[in-house]
Amino acid sequence: MGDIETGDRDILYFTTALTGSHDRHALFSVNTRMYFSDETAANAEDPVLNSIEWEVRRKTLIAQREQRDGQVVYRFDIRFQGDEETVFFDI
Repeated sequence: MGDIETGDRDILYFTTALTGSHDRHALFSVNTRMYFSDETAANAEDPVLNSIEWEVRRKTLIAQREQRDGQVVYRFDIRFQGDEETVFFDI
């Protein structure tokens, strides 16, 4: 589990915490995409997003707009397994 945040220079930061012995390593050779929840018109027309057969799985690629400390942020959770596993692409 982890968080990605941007700093003052719009650099992405990834923060994580170990939650058990199975988290001793991470696999970073996966490919996914991120869309934004407040861009519904663009998302509706995106050919890659709409090529995902199961519509319920598309939501795993959509970052949700939130407020944090008075700032607009987008929460994008990446899950490697389970019912809400993030869609990954073979490229």
